[in-house]
Amino acid sequence: MVAAPRGSLELTVLNAEALAGVRHALANWLKPLVADINVVSDIVAASTELCSNALRAADSKAVMRAHTSGDSVLVEVVDDGDGIKGGLPDTPPPPYAESGRGLFMVRQLVDVLWIRRTPEGGTQAIFARRLGPTQ
Repeated sequence: MVAAPRGSLELTVLNAEALAGVRHALANWLKPLVADINVVSDIVAASTELCSNALRAADSKAVMRAHTSGDSVLVEVVDDGDGIKGGLPDTPPPPYAESGRGLFMVRQLVDVLWIRRTPEGGTQAIFARRLGPTQ
């Protein structure tokens, strides 16, 4: 994992064991930028979920990049797998479903979420979250 200058952060995630390090590095990077611990928690939870999804789809790795833009943080997670299958859920999955809760949760925690297949064949997920509390 390599931290960039104060305004940005880039982490390469090679396996599930690295997710704890992602959580800690992202939280530590956000704390001086964000007064509300709940906002930090939302961004960390959404980012970790996207990294976890990316690792399941990746051939070798996922990369998470975060940077500030005005009063928001933008987080991008890219994997080198086969690309996204399906769309973003509008409703929670049924209680008996074995998967599908993660992207629904991310949508609840962030202001906007985009997911697309990359030209190289992987998946790119980007979200924006205001650094202040939601209205």
